[in-house]
Amino acid sequence: MSDRDFLIECPGCHARLADRHLDLLKRTNVSGECYKAFSDLQCYSVAKQDTGFIHQHVVDAYAAQHAGGPTRPITVAFGLIRVVSPPWKRDTPGNRSSRHI
Repeated sequence: MSDRDFLIECPGCHARLADRHLDLLKRTNVSGECYKAFSDLQCYSVAKQDTGFIHQHVVDAYAAQHAGGPTRPITVAFGLIRVVSPPWKRDTPGNRSSRHI
């Protein structure tokens, strides 16, 4: 058996991850393994309590990477807009709702 037999490719971001035999998520364009990695990163970013608000950047980048399939276009659009916006215009925990009209 080769290493490829133990890897699964995420349909959204095409990351190759160890196959844990997790189910694909039906509402998004993501494998269960990729979503597990994202969940672990979310826990880390929330625990950091970073004043630069790293958590929002994690969520937005993940949304942008998993475009296509059943993922809603507005999810991808907001993810891309917020990822490419300059740091001085990014949301902070205090003004997050300012961009949602």
